[in-house]
Amino acid sequence: MTNDTKRTYSIYGLIDPRTNTVFYVGKALKTKTRLTQHKKNYRVSTPRARYSIIGEILQLGLPLEMCIIDTVTTDNPAIAFDVERCWILLYKAKGEAVANKDMVYSRPEHINTEYETNRLAELKRATMD
Repeated sequence: MTNDTKRTYSIYGLIDPRTNTVFYVGKALKTKTRLTQHKKNYRVSTPRARYSIIGEILQLGLPLEMCIIDTVTTDNPAIAFDVERCWILLYKAKGEAVANKDMVYSRPEHINTEYETNRLAELKRATMD
C-alpha cells in the first residue's frame, strides 16, 4: 500500500497526578480528542477501572494528563493494537498498576503473535537498559 493509506497512531498513557504514574494505556489517532472523550466518559456508569480513577482525579479538581509513549505508522490497524498491547504488557510486567483489562480480541486479525513478541522484546530492551 502507499504512504497515503498509512495512519499514525499514538500509544498514550493517562497520568494520575496524585502519583505521577501511568494508570491506563491506550491508542488514538487524535490524542486531544481521545483525552476529551476520557474526561466525558467517566460520568457514564461503566464499570471500568479507568473511569473510576478519572472521576477521582477530576472531582479533586486535578488535571487529567496524557503522555505519548510510542507512535506507529501503519496501513494495518492490527499493528497498532499489537503495539498498544505490548506497552500494556510491559507496564504490567514492571509491576505498574495499569487499569487496562486483559486484552483479548474477538477477531483473530487483531493478534499478530510474531510481531507482538518481537516488539515486546524490543520495548523491554529499550526501557530496561
